[in-house]
Amino acid sequence: MKIAYTYNISVVITNQVMSNPDGSAMFTGNVKVPVGGDIMAHSSTTRLQLKKGKGENRICKLFCSPHIGE
Repeated sequence: MKIAYTYNISVVITNQVMSNPDGSAMFTGNVKVPVGGDIMAHSSTTRLQLKKGKGENRICKLFCSPHIGE
């Protein structure tokens, strides 16, 4: 974040998610957990989720942003 503020640039951080296959997954559905943990999630300002849609389509969902609603 220091580099972004110093040079007034955007920085892209990627993270991977994994399924949590414990016993509670049967009741809560397929819960995805970020591999980078909460530290990466809270260090970013805006969070996007990218996932594959039907065919060649991709879906981008805005999760957290201080300026734009979900």
